Amino acid sequence: MNKKINFRYGQLIYNIYSLLFDEEEIKPKGPNDVKHIAFGRIYYQLAEHPWKAIGITKNLLKELEQNNFDRKNIPITRSHVYERKDFLRKIFEGKNKMTKDELLAFLWEKDITIMSLKHENTHIDKAIDKKRPESEKNKSGKEISKGCYLFTPQDFENFFPARQVGWKYTKEVVERLRAFNKIKDKQEIRSNNKDKNLWEITTKWY
Repeated sequence: MNKKINFRYGQLIYNIYSLLFDEEEIKPKGPNDVKHIAFGRIYYQLAEHPWKAIGITKNLLKELEQNNFDRKNIPITRSHVYERKDFLRKIFEGKNKMTKDELLAFLWEKDITIMSLKHENTHIDKAIDKKRPESEKNKSGKEISKGCYLFTPQDFENFFPARQVGWKYTKEVVERLRAFNKIKDKQEIRSNNKDKNLWEITTKWY
């Protein structure tokens, strides 16, 4: 497990997972399995850094820069790199239960987001995919950039910190974004360009 993985309630999270995994009375029912839904609701109450923002789309950073980093009138969202319903269901698949370290490492790696404009949310994988052109124009003729930048150095407590509902856009976030925007050689987030079931980012973000 990476040293940065720090779950204050890691043992409790694992105990709940273990109990649900072993509970034979709860049978898998398909897309709306009780186990992964129940675990997800508890996990997001116990995790200190849920929905970690590891990067930002070029489009959103450009919009913020043009607006002096005032988010007013800019539709910002956290786009999940991996679908929550998919990776939470995965931890209950198969016959072998994960160890505590395996579970927490898996959640840390998969529970990640990229800050984006709302219209980019549904197709965040296409924004990451390096096979797409660097830019193209929308219906209005406005040039749209493709790609996402990795936040470096990583500091999830200060980059769009999560709260019970949503996330914070504080003065500290603004200043850190200004500093990040000035970095000349920003690292881009890349994918392996495979199909939906095997698609994943290849950039090491932690």
